[in-house]
Amino acid sequence: MEDEHFGISVVELQSSGLVAIAHKSAGPLYDIIGSSGKCKGILCTTKEEFADEIKLAILQYNESFYTSIREEGRIYSSTFSDENFIQFFFDHIISHHKKIN
Repeated sequence: MEDEHFGISVVELQSSGLVAIAHKSAGPLYDIIGSSGKCKGILCTTKEEFADEIKLAILQYNESFYTSIREEGRIYSSTFSDENFIQFFFDHIISHHKKIN
């Protein structure tokens, strides 16, 4: 989905060990797949790019390439765990509290 604000479905795919193919915008671009130099999924812009990537995955499957994407995605998806969210939330609250006191 274009301009998806975050992309929980992309993270769910990654945490399940699947290769995510997402729109090259918003959350998937800046926060999830495109957020580092490691390949954690595939980003596309046009319907032709989506079709080409799916066709490539089916007709010219490269096991080591897709295994690498799945592993990087699975590792990165743990960034969005409940435990990490709670820790980030409390760290932010404590930091804010210290600034105003």
